[in-house]
Formats: sequence, structure tokens, C-alpha cells
Amino acid sequence: MRDYYDADYIWQISDTTALLSNGYYDIHSGTVEQFNIGFSRTRWPDLSYYIGSRYLRNVQVLDEHGSNAFVFAASYILDPRYTIAFSQQYDFDYAASVESNITLIRHYNRVFWALSFSADESLDRQAIMFSICGGVPELTVAADDIPAFPDPAGIDCCLCEN
Repeated sequence: MRDYYDADYIWQISDTTALLSNGYYDIHSGTVEQFNIGFSRTRWPDLSYYIGSRYLRNVQVLDEHGSNAFVFAASYILDPRYTIAFSQQYDFDYAASVESNITLIRHYNRVFWALSFSADESLDRQAIMFSICGGVPELTVAADDIPAFPDPAGIDCCLCEN
């Protein structure tokens, strides 16, 4: 177990643009373990996107090393019932695409479902996932619990939020 400081920062620059950042500082080693920064932008009425960078300290754990990745995510409201979301991570240290996700979300009155396809090139793994949330607050699934749903900034959100 490690002791660390964790910080999140959101600067709402305008009604449609925000600067998002978070990081972890390891007290014992005196180093920044992880740092994320990026811009989130909403282009009214249907498109929103995130562009950012993710830094993980270069340590060797099993077969993995640190990384410095470019992150892009976008969501587009196709119509009042359907939203499509896409995310992509490109790792500069490995000079390769790390992960790609695409999700189709169907909105109902109190229930949402999502069908996601995820391709993780770093692990040579592909996945298809079906998720349902809403109706009963105790059954709500947070987006950061669903790896195929883009939440690059690490901000807690739910498929069920409007």
C-alpha cells in the first residue's frame, strides 16, 4: 500500500469549455505517479469532445512500463433516442495505438442501454459489452466502471445522466 496525494481540478473556462486535470503524487518516492490534463468542449447542440494527455511514471511492473498517451473522446447525439461515443488513446512511448472504443447508447424514459466495442492493442484484446442502467438508483452503473465507455478525464459520470 502506498501513501499519496490525489488532486482533481476543473476550470470552467466558458459555458462550453473546461480544462480538466487530475494527478497522483507518491509521498514515499516524492514523484508524480500519474497526471492527466485536457480540454472538454461542447459544440451545441449535439457534439462534445475531449482532447488530452495522460502521463504514467516510467516504472517497470511485470511487463508494463510507464506511458505518455494522447487521449481523444467524442460523443454525438444522433437523435433524442441514440447517442454514439468514441474514444482513442495513442501512446507516444510505444508509438502505437493503445485502446479504441465505440459505444452506441439508447435512451429511454428511465432506462438506458449501451452496446460497446473495445479494442485494446496493448493487450491484444477485443471485447463487446452490453450495459443497462437507470430506473433504480442503486442499480446505476458509473461510466468509470465500464471500460468501453469513454471517460478519459477520470470524472465520475453515468450513462444515465442527461
